[in-house]
Amino acid sequence: MPIQTQHPQYAAHKLQWQKCRDCYEGEDAVKEAGILYLPKLSIVQTVSEYASYKARGYFYEVVPRTISGLVGAATRKRATIEGPDEIVEMATPNIIREIIRELLITGRCSLLVDMPLVPSDRSYLAVRTAEQVINWRDEDGKLILVVMSETREAVNPQDEYDIKVETWFRELKIEGGQYVINLYRPKGDSVWELAETITPRASNKNLGFIPFTFTTPRGITETITQPPILGLANANLWHYRHSADYSHGLHYTGLPTPWVSGHNTKVDEDGGIINDLQIGSGTAWLLEAGGSAGYLEFTGQGLTALQQALADMESRMALIGARLLESSKRAAEAAETVRLRQSAESATLINVVTAAGDALEQALTQAAQWLGLSQEVSVEMNTDFVSDRLEAADIIALIQALQVGGMSLDTFIYNLAAGEILPPDRTVEDEKLLIADGQVPV
Repeated sequence: MPIQTQHPQYAAHKLQWQKCRDCYEGEDAVKEAGILYLPKLSIVQTVSEYASYKARGYFYEVVPRTISGLVGAATRKRATIEGPDEIVEMATPNIIREIIRELLITGRCSLLVDMPLVPSDRSYLAVRTAEQVINWRDEDGKLILVVMSETREAVNPQDEYDIKVETWFRELKIEGGQYVINLYRPKGDSVWELAETITPRASNKNLGFIPFTFTTPRGITETITQPPILGLANANLWHYRHSADYSHGLHYTGLPTPWVSGHNTKVDEDGGIINDLQIGSGTAWLLEAGGSAGYLEFTGQGLTALQQALADMESRMALIGARLLESSKRAAEAAETVRLRQSAESATLINVVTAAGDALEQALTQAAQWLGLSQEVSVEMNTDFVSDRLEAADIIALIQALQVGGMSLDTFIYNLAAGEILPPDRTVEDEKLLIADGQVPV
């Protein structure tokens, strides 16, 4: 079979991924998809009519804002990573954010440990999206094949300004018990040829496994699961379609249409009707006896029902996960009420963050093994998504308790640390030493 062959699971889920990705990319991506997300009103609707209908629709960008908020909550505290320095440095904050973001969007993310061809360069982690990994195979629980698509720029040798984007395929494979990389370049329509074979080496040794880790919100697995935001994406697209209908209705009913009866129309020499009825304070209409005029205006509940349906869906999307878009009327809620409400979203996010940490730990361990480093690697992700920061009144109460002898210094400092008043890397003992040195007044 050709290199571009897709795994059955990939083929079954790629439309779901496209939907979630388009919703994350925003209005331009959704509208670019045309009738995929916004069907025509009828089969006789012209291209220009549909373009106007689509342009009037508003895509309420709930998905990108929700994901941005969830990623921010998950990474508000740094992950704790232990291991050799050169391994720990591979797990940058951007890498961690990207893993969590991809797991939220498509429910699948992969990590590749890549070794440089130049020995002086550092190895690194490469994040691969669900859409990029088109095929894979394992044997007796061991990964033996991964195929990824990637894009490259190609410059026309006859014109240095003519740059085209080509699709290549990167095959990670176990051959003869060794890890090899095969690169395939395009050769005509839907045909690719082997361009290069690379046998990666590190510390003067080959690798006997593919340093590649699949992960989903359910953990390290090749089995594809449903994207966490699929329900929110479906609701977002429902809102978009009804927004287009509502705006379309407003377009035709928002402005009253004048009508007249009992008026003799005039025609030109070609038989065309001459419009001699102008609207304005400086004109008058002279009608025949019994003639009348007026305005056609929309009176009914159709648009009101659509408007209410849109508002209801916005509230429903907030319940699904878009807490960042809730109306400001909740601003007066007590801090604990807000915390409890936000905690309702934590279940899915905890699964995502835990899976991200497990995948990162496995990938970093693979990198350490490849480099011949024996030190154990561990990753502990932040699962405290909601701030516990003490309010001013709570701090005053703690100080008063300390001042009257109702609380020990250790307990006082512990509460400051738990309430996120102290720097995250400072222990109770560190704080006591600073106080003893006179650096922190109490």
